[in-house]
Amino acid sequence: MSGRKTSDPIDILPRVGVGAVVFDQQGRILLVKRNSPPKLGYWTVPGGKQERGETLVQACTREVLEETGLSITVGPVVAVVERMQGAFHYVIIDFLAYLADHSANAPRHGGDVSDARWIDLDRLDNYALVDGLEPILRNSTTLSLTGRSGGLTDPNGNLLDFIVSPWFPDPDS
Repeated sequence: MSGRKTSDPIDILPRVGVGAVVFDQQGRILLVKRNSPPKLGYWTVPGGKQERGETLVQACTREVLEETGLSITVGPVVAVVERMQGAFHYVIIDFLAYLADHSANAPRHGGDVSDARWIDLDRLDNYALVDGLEPILRNSTTLSLTGRSGGLTDPNGNLLDFIVSPWFPDPDS
């Protein structure tokens, strides 16, 4: 026995989290302000912990609805990150997502966030973003605006298996 307490961070199993990188028709990104640790008061994409019996896509859809009131369609995986801070240890899968209904696009904050809003990408410097989020947003913007495939996609439509999709450069660029 090492003599460590069960509350030592190294003894806590990592949790799976999901996030949704959602753009509106004006190219703005949907961000939420965290209302609980870790990263209380920081801005991030809507998301949270996967619950028992839930697929990643179901977790992502539920979390966005809980935190913003918006319904989404989940697309490819755009990032997988690991975050450890104190007693928190998460492996987070971020998906590119699309509004299911563009006419219902006014976010309302709920759940464990204190604010939810659409933000112009050129104004990201005005927001305290969680560590590592900005490059994910910028890379996701390219995928969203160009309509090119990229990231990990669900080729079988079973919402369980995400596999790297082939990416072919545009011959005109």
